[in-house]
Amino acid sequence: MKKPLRVFEIAVIYLLLNSPLLAQQPSYTISHWADGSSMDCTYIFEPMSVVSWVGNGAPPVTVENVNNIVSDWADSRNLSLVTISSYRLALTYDYRITSRRRPVRAWFIDLIAIPNNRGRVNGLDAQRKLAISLNGSVIEPTCN
Repeated sequence: MKKPLRVFEIAVIYLLLNSPLLAQQPSYTISHWADGSSMDCTYIFEPMSVVSWVGNGAPPVTVENVNNIVSDWADSRNLSLVTISSYRLALTYDYRITSRRRPVRAWFIDLIAIPNNRGRVNGLDAQRKLAISLNGSVIEPTCN
């Protein structure tokens, strides 16, 4: 015969289920630069991809790492990476929620990548944007 749960056990279970460690944090929606100016795209960063780094020393993900990550990303999508035309290591915020001003630092990349199918390629379709978080995650944006 099973014993009924005691008040203490119920309280422990309640606290564990409502713990901030178990609660899912909302993602960070990035659509503006730190100065408030609008980006052309919206990037959704999962909380685990937002790494604390205050800017001292080398970033956790260097330019060399970014090159490798973008090359692997292109390969995984059957694209040939032509060039990375700009790198921007930027700090910005999720401007939707004023109480959540945790800085989001990431590499914002403009690149040209063409499909490996050797068909005709529209130059505009080859232009792409990505963000690389400081934990190495690739964020594909939604662009206007």
